[in-house]
Amino acid sequence: TGGTYYIGNMNVNTTSLVFGPGIYYIRSLSLANNTRITLSGGPVKIYLGGSVSERDGLSFNAGGNTQDLAVFMYGNNSFEAGEDFVFNGLLYTPGTGLIRVDEEARITGAVIG
Repeated sequence: TGGTYYIGNMNVNTTSLVFGPGIYYIRSLSLANNTRITLSGGPVKIYLGGSVSERDGLSFNAGGNTQDLAVFMYGNNSFEAGEDFVFNGLLYTPGTGLIRVDEEARITGAVIG
């Protein structure tokens, strides 16, 4: 359950961001270092239309259910994460998209790109 949300530009200048259940279409997402993204109440699908720039300490759904998070990049965009990256879910980018994470990233689930 949950809704469908269309977000133009999302600038996160805090260390905590909570997504409720639903489908999120986000044109541009800017995250601060050490941003911790958590889920509340059910599965979340995020469709990103822009690149995610490298930041240290990013955490997506750490400690949550792997099947509850799916992040899809669309277009020719990249997802980059620096040191201490934690991801629990599915991260997908098609075709010529790029996924680059630090060598000590902790990923549970799948990364396809």
